[in-house]
Amino acid sequence: MSNNGPENLEELLEEDLYGLLGVDPSATLSQIQKGWRKKSVKCHPDKFPDNPTKAAMFLKITSVLDLLTNPKLKARYDNKNKARAIRLANKRKLGEKTRKFRDDLEERERAYKRQKTDSDTEKINLAAEIERLREDGMRKLREQERRRAEKVKELEKVKEKKKADPTLHLKWNKKEKSYTKTDLERIFSPFGPIDDLIVGAKGNRAVLVFRNAVDALQGSRTVSNHPIYKLEISWASGAPPLLDSAAKSAESQPNVS
Repeated sequence: MSNNGPENLEELLEEDLYGLLGVDPSATLSQIQKGWRKKSVKCHPDKFPDNPTKAAMFLKITSVLDLLTNPKLKARYDNKNKARAIRLANKRKLGEKTRKFRDDLEERERAYKRQKTDSDTEKINLAAEIERLREDGMRKLREQERRRAEKVKELEKVKEKKKADPTLHLKWNKKEKSYTKTDLERIFSPFGPIDDLIVGAKGNRAVLVFRNAVDALQGSRTVSNHPIYKLEISWASGAPPLLDSAAKSAESQPNVS
């Protein structure tokens, strides 16, 4: 990303990028660019030369513009936001169902309590019915809690899968070796499909996104240990993914020359 460096990509994807530019998530490319222009007027370094806070904001919204005008990165950000919205909606839905059930149960109990009876037998039966309803209600609540816990586990599994991020950060010394986008594609494409490849403006960094983490793991292991290439390779997630299938596949790496 411009001015921010590829190492800040993951942090940027966690923010409200549309909000930073003051536009709607459904905004068109021209609307996004217009939003950036409006925001940049309020923090442009030429207007505020001695204000580091304004300068930092200008760099940030410029990086946001770069990301939202990159079709693949924008799609990745939008998909991430949609998944987050679905999780929140599911959580609210479960909460509403639980509240409604409790309200219904309490209303039924109040209705029974309002009933007047002259017979001790009827009172006993009423108390027994209330207890049965309470026990039945608690059983259903426990069942709902169990289902909710299963939902949480499913969401955690999705989160774990997301941790297997196939994004690599590449870095090299331009004095020793110089790489273009074509060079990097030639080196890494034998390991699997590449979804995105962005070379930094300074020409000594790049962000490489494989189709899956298994291919990324193979590529990073092979290239980093190759005597010809002098590339520093790190993971956007901070560490290589722990994938059994990836570890087995990495033993039979493709021949790279």
